Amino acid sequence: DPFAHIAEQRLGSGAITFTDPVYSELYVLESRSDDAAAADTAGRLLRGMLKAETFIEQHPDDAKRIVMGYTNLDRATIDAIWSDFDFHLALTPELRDTWTREADWARATGKAKPGTANPDFDAMVWEEPLMNVASDRITR
Repeated sequence: DPFAHIAEQRLGSGAITFTDPVYSELYVLESRSDDAAAADTAGRLLRGMLKAETFIEQHPDDAKRIVMGYTNLDRATIDAIWSDFDFHLALTPELRDTWTREADWARATGKAKPGTANPDFDAMVWEEPLMNVASDRITR
């Protein structure tokens, strides 16, 4: 988190950072269709993401400069937080687990009725485009 890093730098030895070891940022791509055109579009997007992943691995300094340009963060901040990020395309059980924790939270906080069953999260995931592009990125 760049903002936590900046705060730590400004507070110096007086800084205390509390981290959540299970916190993860997941990015979910959504499609309302699973037809051939949507599969083609998703496949092209996923191939582009894999190219970006390779670029980041092979040219980390260039990748950092690109991020600096979009975020207006300085190089020292980018360098300090870079290793906190995992720039890899994957479909793992972590997505289902995150959705389950969110559903549990919704029930616990009254956002959903007590006793409401979780949806079939596995049925909500359309694996085909990633399976066609990089099946080794899917973990069950």
